[in-house]
Amino acid sequence: MTKRNPGYIISFIVLFGFLIMAYVANLMAIRNLNKLIDEKEQEFQILLNENKELRTEYESLIAKDRILAIATKKLGMISPIESPAVLEISRDRINNEEEN
Repeated sequence: MTKRNPGYIISFIVLFGFLIMAYVANLMAIRNLNKLIDEKEQEFQILLNENKELRTEYESLIAKDRILAIATKKLGMISPIESPAVLEISRDRINNEEEN
């Protein structure tokens, strides 16, 4: 019968213990990362829903009918009877005015 050196057995036990500890630490890290991913996915869904609500509100606020109703009823504005006139000024006249 051969007698084994107790140093090898102790080294093996210590190495095995470190490997188990590393494995458990890895499992805990993976679990924490999965939990963080789930939290971020929930935040993302909340932000998507909020973004949809804000987009809907924005679209309703910029609706032409709404703006026209506010302009006429609250601000007392009226639609023009005639089309606005376009004024054309020649470059020469502008230069003359700038010189004077």
